[in-house]
Amino acid sequence: MQEIVTKINEKLKSSGWYDELRIFLESSDFSDIITELKKKVEVDNQRFCPSLGKAFRFMEEVSCSKVKTVLLIDYAPNRLEYSDGIVLNSPNKIIDPIQLNIVKSSGRTTRKIDHWTEQGILMLPLSLTSRIEGKAHKKLWEPFIMRMLETINKKHPNIPWVLFGSDTWKYEEDIDSNYIKKIELKTPLAERDWANWIDECLSIQNKTSINWLT
Repeated sequence: MQEIVTKINEKLKSSGWYDELRIFLESSDFSDIITELKKKVEVDNQRFCPSLGKAFRFMEEVSCSKVKTVLLIDYAPNRLEYSDGIVLNSPNKIIDPIQLNIVKSSGRTTRKIDHWTEQGILMLPLSLTSRIEGKAHKKLWEPFIMRMLETINKKHPNIPWVLFGSDTWKYEEDIDSNYIKKIELKTPLAERDWANWIDECLSIQNKTSINWLT
């Protein structure tokens, strides 16, 4: 288990997240999460996705120092073909309806959104893993989510946050920002101006807007 933790920590060093989260990542709280995931596979025969090798890819792609806005999302793909470690991305031609619903509401129509991460959009899922064809492991990842919020608050206070799904709304009081938009996660998405709203918030702060369509 310690070998797995060490590999995860190594993956997060180049993007700066390890330095900011080191106390947590080297704690028993984090080891307990990994241990429980191993137990689900080895004892309970429950496969999950994405693999731990990919689950932190959203942090590898967006360095800690360059986070510009956060999408906190109550959704984790539970099929391998939808799951590559960036919650709204799809590695294959088929895209999950929930993923497509959110991405299309931004004005984007294709399944690849790598340019979002390149511009500092951190897509933070409430659950980094899900049982394949089953439920997300939201309860298991709660301590990690809290550490992420604390870290982002410290490094990037007052950036725009969009909270997708009612379970994300309970974290509103833990976010240090005047720019928070809450959106009910349903199909079709009732709120369709969230991308423009983010750009408006960035404009107020004299920051460059996001190029959503490249």
